[in-house]
Amino acid sequence: MRIRKLPRCFIAAVPDRAGRDALSAVQSRLREAWPERDADPGWTLTDDLHLTLRFLGDLPESALEQALGSLSLPPGEPAPTLAITGIELWPALRPRIAVARFESSGQLAAWVATVEAWAVEYGLAPEHRPFVPHVTLLRSPKPLSPVSGMLLPELDLRLEAVQAMHRSPHSRGPRYLAHAEYRLV
Repeated sequence: MRIRKLPRCFIAAVPDRAGRDALSAVQSRLREAWPERDADPGWTLTDDLHLTLRFLGDLPESALEQALGSLSLPPGEPAPTLAITGIELWPALRPRIAVARFESSGQLAAWVATVEAWAVEYGLAPEHRPFVPHVTLLRSPKPLSPVSGMLLPELDLRLEAVQAMHRSPHSRGPRYLAHAEYRLV
């Protein structure tokens, strides 16, 4: 029996529909600021917007489901709400990624620590970068220029689920497919 590995696996928190729509509106404002990027395939599709808790790499599907199960979320876990802190371009030198950055919460930090413990126990290298809660809006093949005068939107992001996901190529940019999900209330 051949074990199928899934590419670019990760555990993510998924915003509710209102949050995804609000982030899509931010993307529209960025498209206006960068008209040359409007047709860029690197824009994250509205239904695929997510906050990555831990990147896992290429894993078998069973390991991806194990990773989500490691969270041991109690029944009726309340959904955290995160306040936006800014729109940022990464990295600082020749940025190619636009993100919406959010403040963290104790609950989110606990989820990240639990998935990290599972990943190390599974045999993955420890994550040495600090966790920065963000949603990727665009991955551009060319450097992005700073956007001046863009007001920070009023946005409290409510999370509705935690999913084990992987990246799948798509003609309009990457798509993210869920393999297991824990719904929040």
